[in-house]
Amino acid sequence: MYEDKSLYQFTYFNSRLYLLYVNILICIMVISHKHKFIFIHNYKVAGTSITKSLSPYGIKNPTNSHILNSILGSPLVNNFEVTRRGVDILLNKSPIERIPSHITAQQLSEITSQEKWDTYFKFGFVRNPWDWQVSLYHYALQSPEHHQYNLTNSFNLFSRYIEWRVREDKVLQKSFFYSKTSRKLVDFIGKMENISTDFQKVCAKIGIESHLPHSNKSKRKRNYREYYNEHTKELIEKHFKEDIDQFDYTF
Repeated sequence: MYEDKSLYQFTYFNSRLYLLYVNILICIMVISHKHKFIFIHNYKVAGTSITKSLSPYGIKNPTNSHILNSILGSPLVNNFEVTRRGVDILLNKSPIERIPSHITAQQLSEITSQEKWDTYFKFGFVRNPWDWQVSLYHYALQSPEHHQYNLTNSFNLFSRYIEWRVREDKVLQKSFFYSKTSRKLVDFIGKMENISTDFQKVCAKIGIESHLPHSNKSKRKRNYREYYNEHTKELIEKHFKEDIDQFDYTF
């Protein structure tokens, strides 16, 4: 990843804003002030397609430098007074801004004004946990730039990948949309299985007309069920039980 040397000059950032600033270099997630919505980008659930569909409703072709200037131009930053309001200035700088990809609703709520959080329409999408893991596996397997590309290819077998996933790097989809105390933080959670219908519900709610392109599609021809044996099927059922129950999924 490209590393901006100027990052090291800004030692006055508090830890939360500093991390936001660093991660903006790989940002994707969308907030629109004109249409008052916040899209929470869960992994491999049409997030890139949704972002492409929503981006025209803000500034055209936003660049990293544009967003970084939004932060660095803040009088609060220049005066070494980095507060939650300092981040809010970033979010108010232009009609639409992009912030770190895959940030959770919990994390975003901590750096967004209460007024915006309460009044903006917040949404995201989930996917069948068994299908989700197959999609994650293939995306990492076929993407050399992915941070888990070498690791995923080293497993050779999908079953080994699943055993590693549940043991070392388990992330619940629920964690994107619920607080640590299981309080729902968003207004709408659509499903990948109903993506066209559910995305149109979102468009109607935020007052736009759009359709979804298909981006970052994993290259696989088999149904996700064919990847599992009884052992790996039960591993997902056990370790992703919260997602399965919360979003009403079955194998």
